[in-house]
Amino acid sequence: MTKPNQPRDIKPKIDRPIESPKQTSNMQIVLINVITTMVVCLVFIFANYYIQNNLLTSKLAPVEEVVVEDEDAVQKGFVYNLGEFTVNLADSSQRHYLKAEVSIELTKTEEETAGEKESKKSGGHSGHGGESSADPNSAIEKSLDQYKAAIRDAIIITLSNKTTDELSSVAGKEVVKEQIAQSVDAIMGGEREVIRVSFCQFIIQ
Repeated sequence: MTKPNQPRDIKPKIDRPIESPKQTSNMQIVLINVITTMVVCLVFIFANYYIQNNLLTSKLAPVEEVVVEDEDAVQKGFVYNLGEFTVNLADSSQRHYLKAEVSIELTKTEEETAGEKESKKSGGHSGHGGESSADPNSAIEKSLDQYKAAIRDAIIITLSNKTTDELSSVAGKEVVKEQIAQSVDAIMGGEREVIRVSFCQFIIQ
């Protein structure tokens, strides 16, 4: 039998691996993810650097100024000692009396506060030959002496209307302090306000 004629120059085909479209697309996705991650990291680093060096620095400076202003704004009141009080209490069953020493702390006027600041700046001396200026607390006490009789009278009335039971508890004493503060505020007529009332001595017998 005769064999069919075959071309002499044709070589047998060798199978070569062909890259599938899926492998190509996966490589592209991985490459895109890597690039995206690097870009995000760089953006984050630069943003963090900007915030630390610009925003935080600009915000910290005003905070320090506010703290200084708050310290200057703290106003210490003037403690005015009203002396000792001896009053009969309003007990009906048995006679009791109260012996107490009362002090009140009052706000200072704007002029007095400004004068204290000027005195601190000048070191407590006037500009005339280095002589010390007058004691501002002494001037405040003299200005309050005109109200002393009325304040003492209001405190005597408040204390004498209380019973032993009312004054024996801490809550009762706080109520009396609040009532004394309201009475003194009414007498001062807005010129000063009571910051706190203190009992230096408080004896019930």
